[in-house]
Amino acid sequence: DTAGRDVILRGANVNSLGEYWQGVPGIPTTIAMTGADWDAMASRGFSVIRLLVTWSRVEPTRGVIDQGYLDQVDGYVRAAAARGIYSVIDMHQDAYSAFISTTDPASCPAGTGPAKGWDGAPAWAVITDGLSTCTPGERNASPAVNRAWNNFYDDTDGIRTEFAAMWGAVASRFAGRPEVAGYDVLNEPEVSRPSADLTPRYEDLLAESITAIRNAEAGADFDHLIFIEPGIPAASLANGLLIPDPVRAGVSTDNLVSSVHNYAESIVA
Repeated sequence: DTAGRDVILRGANVNSLGEYWQGVPGIPTTIAMTGADWDAMASRGFSVIRLLVTWSRVEPTRGVIDQGYLDQVDGYVRAAAARGIYSVIDMHQDAYSAFISTTDPASCPAGTGPAKGWDGAPAWAVITDGLSTCTPGERNASPAVNRAWNNFYDDTDGIRTEFAAMWGAVASRFAGRPEVAGYDVLNEPEVSRPSADLTPRYEDLLAESITAIRNAEAGADFDHLIFIEPGIPAASLANGLLIPDPVRAGVSTDNLVSSVHNYAESIVA
C-alpha cells in the first residue's frame, strides 16, 4: 500500500458469469449472485474475489465484443467494491471450451468414454480438425481438446491473436479502476505437447495479451497487476510443466505476478 506494507487479500472464485456446457436442459449451470451473497461475504472478511469470465461470452461472434456482457462483469465489480471487496478478472477455461463434447457416446472406442464440455473459448475459436472428443479419463486428454489447444497456441486462423485483442477490449473497460486488483490472463493453460516445443508459443501468447492490456491502460493513473500461470499437463507430467519467462517473452515484469495453483498443497524441488 502507500505506506509500503504488504496487503494480503482473502477470498474465493465467483463463477456466476461463466458460460459452461449444459448437461441437463432446464438446469442452470451457475447461480447469480445476490445482494445478500455480497453482504454475507463482506461480513465474513472477504476482501477479494477471483471473478471468472469466459472468452465465449466476451466475444461470442468473432471480432465483436459483447458490451452487454461486460456490463454484467462491471456490475459484479461494482457490487463487490461497494462492500470493500476487490476483483481479479480471470479469463477462465477448463478443457478449452464448452463447445467440445461427445454427442454420441456409442462412438467412443474401447478404453475411452464420452466427454462432457466445460468452458472457455467461443465456438468459432474451436479447431479440433474433426478428432475424437472421447477421453481415456482426464478432461484435457481427448484428441479433440488436445488439438484445439495446439491450434490455439499455433495461432491457427489467427485465433490466438484474437484472444489478445479481446483482452485489450476488457482492459479498456476497466483501465484506471482501482477496485479491480488485476487480470488473470488464462486459467490453467494446458500443456498439449512437450513443453520445450510449446514454451515459446505460450510466451508469445502472454506477450501479445500483456501488450494488449498495457496498451489499453495507456494514460491511466496506474497499471493493473497481471497474473500469469504455469501450464499444467494433462493426466501426468509427461510433457513437463510449462513455465514462462517474461523477460524472454519481451514484456516488462512490473506488476506481473506468478500465479500457481497448488492443488498438491506442497512444493518440492
